[in-house]
Amino acid sequence: MDDALDWFTRLQSGGAALADREAFTAWLRADPAHAEAYRRVEDVWGSPAFKGALTRHASADADVMNPVPGRRRLRIKKFAAVATALAVVLVSALKGPDLVIALEADAAAGIGERSTSKLADGSQMTLNTASAADIDFSADLRRVTLLRGEAYFDVSPDAARPFEVIAGDARVRVVGTAFTVRRTGQEVRVTVARGRVAVTGAVTDKSVELSPGDGVVAAAGQTGDVERTNTDQALAWIDGRLRFRERPLGEVLAELDRYHTGYIGAASGRARTTVVSGNYRLDDPAAVARALASAASLDAIDVGGFVLVLR
Repeated sequence: MDDALDWFTRLQSGGAALADREAFTAWLRADPAHAEAYRRVEDVWGSPAFKGALTRHASADADVMNPVPGRRRLRIKKFAAVATALAVVLVSALKGPDLVIALEADAAAGIGERSTSKLADGSQMTLNTASAADIDFSADLRRVTLLRGEAYFDVSPDAARPFEVIAGDARVRVVGTAFTVRRTGQEVRVTVARGRVAVTGAVTDKSVELSPGDGVVAAAGQTGDVERTNTDQALAWIDGRLRFRERPLGEVLAELDRYHTGYIGAASGRARTTVVSGNYRLDDPAAVARALASAASLDAIDVGGFVLVLR
């Protein structure tokens, strides 16, 4: 596999000479395992999820996608065409800290971390992986703005000062309760563990009331229908675990990817649609992905610790 990665780097760099290509052909023919290893590298590079991420975030580092003369050797020596594109474009642009958010945030948690804060009123806030929040408390206001990611709030009752969470176009308002707010792009999901919560969209200004076990998704400034939620699964991350039952493996891998500094994904239809159940710790998401691959009789292709793709 190391040889295959080296060959892939050389051929993708644009500087391969005729002698290099002849040597590559000879290497392929020398052993069927060589061709299989090279095909697996190409599978990673060509997977829809990987290509989609690169396409969306290529502008973050134009040199990776369009190297100029004299800079064709990218920063990572081994398999630069794959690993650097992933590390710089995908990890830095997609998962790296946003400068504006970093300046606004009063509290943050890095990738794979959880951070618990006791707020000025005695309430507790726990931030999940890659999350950030701004805190604004005054004599008549308790407000937290979820800038990115996911947070769990255990709110101290105070009838004179309702507690608000702003996430995108959604506003969550309570007096004393426990609930989670998850922000993914323009979509906000609220799940209630205890008490009652009112969720309002910015467009309709219509409130939806949630009781324990209820959840709702707000998007495009509007709230959806209230739905019953498995809080044992939805809140498992607070205890550092991922619990799921009969979910498509592609969805589970996307969830694991949130906790991984590199990239975890599926490179085949079978890997995306296989139904799985489990209860795992989140401190080693790559190990969880490998365990799921083994249970589902799938290949786990590990590229230099940056990319883990199941097929």
